[in-house]
Amino acid sequence: MGSRAIWRGGAHGLVLAIAAACGGEARSARPVEDLGALVIPPLGADAGAPEAASPPAPLAVRTALTIRARDPRLADRPPRSRALVLTEVQGLERALATAAASPADRPALRRRLAEAYDELAYTASGADAARARDKAIAEYVALAAEHPTSPGLDEVLYQMGLAHELNGDAARARRAYLEVIANHPRSKLVPLAYFAFGELFFAEAADDPSKNALALQAYDQVLKLATADAPIVADALLRTGETKLRMGESADADRAFARLRATFPESAAAAAIPRQR
Repeated sequence: MGSRAIWRGGAHGLVLAIAAACGGEARSARPVEDLGALVIPPLGADAGAPEAASPPAPLAVRTALTIRARDPRLADRPPRSRALVLTEVQGLERALATAAASPADRPALRRRLAEAYDELAYTASGADAARARDKAIAEYVALAAEHPTSPGLDEVLYQMGLAHELNGDAARARRAYLEVIANHPRSKLVPLAYFAFGELFFAEAADDPSKNALALQAYDQVLKLATADAPIVADALLRTGETKLRMGESADADRAFARLRATFPESAAAAAIPRQR
């Protein structure tokens, strides 16, 4: 991967530069296939707590940001017990198995089943959670293949990427995120996909400082494209400040941290600002 790749020209130029830096080319009809140089930051270990009546808090990534800001479904989904979600999964599996005579119903059933498996993963940990996400991914893949023009394909791709990331499949996660950016530029999930790439470059920059500039520009796209009150903005401001500190630009770092404190004073991101700042 070219370590000094710089993009210009806004979001479109950023997509092309990410693809070019990864040895691929963003195309309008399919995802980039060769992104092997990027690395998803590793996820934190499971807490190993026993199952509770309601789902535990989402897994925390090793970067100290939680997955909650990156999965917009969680804010709108009341916690449910594992038993209740399992019952829904079983019912949807039966419905999908008998839907051959009603093709119009299959996209909605697959989407609901994928979402249910994703929710099931949040009620588990370790291998159980990974298996549930594998099931969700299988449904997302089938939905995208069988119904490539169905509404909400950007959401399917992003959620597929997130499931791959949580399961440690970096390559497929990267391809899904990049397809959201390249093929669905008006999607509300584009800022989250840019944040994912920012995290990739931020992690790489620990060993290759030239990647700090790439991470910074990815986070800048989040700040430009996300709504001002979106939770991901707080995390992007934190990352911007941290990246600026790495680059020796203390004044710019302090401005990012000040904006974070002023805009999201009660956020986990604000609490994570380095103490000396």
